[in-house]
Amino acid sequence: MEKSTLGKNEKEPEEEIKEAAESAKKIPEVAKREEFDQVKDYLTDAVKKTGRALDSKVRKGVRRIEGQIYENIMLKANSLYFDNSVLSAVLSKRLMPNSDEKYEMTLHSNNSNLRELIAERINWDEN
Repeated sequence: MEKSTLGKNEKEPEEEIKEAAESAKKIPEVAKREEFDQVKDYLTDAVKKTGRALDSKVRKGVRRIEGQIYENIMLKANSLYFDNSVLSAVLSKRLMPNSDEKYEMTLHSNNSNLRELIAERINWDEN
């Protein structure tokens, strides 16, 4: 999961909540003076900042859960796994006990030049 707008701006949710609270505190004063456009502005600001802070916290929680799932489930099922935008590789133990080959390696790349280079080096059949 990508970082939230706050995360991308390196701003902490707690700081955003403090700013939202400051905007919310101004609402009663402005309402007493019947400056309703400012009430709307302060309320809108407080709601937006609270929403961004909540979004950031939820995203951090989801990323933490993703990390735990990857570490405790994915790595257990797939002991060696490498993935980036150029190449993904999986080295897994074969499930068939009668097989002479104990491990199986799967490589995938969308880059045709890289596939050709790998195929030449390890005598890989691209079929």
